[in-house]
Amino acid sequence: MAATLPAIRVQGEFAQLEVRYRGMLISLTQLRKEFAATLEEATQAPIPLLSERLAVYTSRDAAWMLEEVSHWRSLLETNEIERG
Repeated sequence: MAATLPAIRVQGEFAQLEVRYRGMLISLTQLRKEFAATLEEATQAPIPLLSERLAVYTSRDAAWMLEEVSHWRSLLETNEIERG
């Protein structure tokens, strides 16, 4: 019985991480496609348009990465509190 509760908790954490990383894979795949399309258009589009588009991608993805770091930090702090 004593081992059951930690196992249930770990199962829940694993399920949460699985969903989170599936979303991360989708986001990274989309980012790769967007950058590839931008590079493909680089010879045809004016530079200001490309710069603006890359700025949007960079801003969005930086915010996404900061959110990910924040999530990991909260997990670390939660575990430190629980370990006492």
